[in-house]
Amino acid sequence: MADSGGGFGCGAGHGPPPRRNVVHMSVSAYILIQADVGTAVDVADATGALDSVVTAEVAMGPYDVIARAEAATMDDLGQVVVHAVQGIPGVERTLLCPIVNV
Repeated sequence: MADSGGGFGCGAGHGPPPRRNVVHMSVSAYILIQADVGTAVDVADATGALDSVVTAEVAMGPYDVIARAEAATMDDLGQVVVHAVQGIPGVERTLLCPIVNV
């Protein structure tokens, strides 16, 4: 029987066939934001307008705004926080909490 080249039979010799259903993963995280007094609503609005941010809401407690963001890699997510969120007027401090799927 001749090998068609797509399997692992005799004569294939070129390793496993290419993966057909490649899943592109992304990373998600919560961004906890402490804002200057009186700026929480503006910070939430500006954060929510960022492309990588899925949602941003005003909260009560030690953090004034809680946002959820997604990016292709953890480095990309870090860039969102360092360059975009931390540049928003009124943002005092951020804490990035990556989401894990267990």
